[in-house]
Amino acid sequence: MLTKKIPHRGREKFFAKIGNFYLQKTNIIPHGKNDILYTTKTVPFGKKCNGIERFCFDGNLDGDKSAIYNSCSVEKAASCTDGTNTYNDGYSFTGYTDNLVYSPNTCDSVTTSCNSGKWTNVSPSNLYNSCSVKAIPDCPSGYNWNPTTEKCEGDPLD
Repeated sequence: MLTKKIPHRGREKFFAKIGNFYLQKTNIIPHGKNDILYTTKTVPFGKKCNGIERFCFDGNLDGDKSAIYNSCSVEKAASCTDGTNTYNDGYSFTGYTDNLVYSPNTCDSVTTSCNSGKWTNVSPSNLYNSCSVKAIPDCPSGYNWNPTTEKCEGDPLD
């Protein structure tokens, strides 16, 4: 493969001859010099770009021939959704498993965070912003409080 320097807007650009065409080369490493090149342009979030040193001798690069890119970047972390809203990676939310409990129970809080596109616990849509503790009402004799229906229920004749 022949390489040709062509003046272009005050700078030289390098082109490689392939057949009857010259294609612009992006990685020009002069004879006797080395450079760090990459096998991919991007890597997924959480991974590292690993550069590979390549040395030029008489127009040939040694090392991993798949390392052809000048740079590599890490992709943005995935966001999370609760079905309605989208949250950036790292977003944290503290909510409650119930919006109302009856004493002597207490409100239980849960913290969940967006971590690379997944919630660490539950989606915020399954949590409440607030929680109240209510006293159990006194029911007449023979009746018991039902927290599901929020009524005194029973048969006084039992």
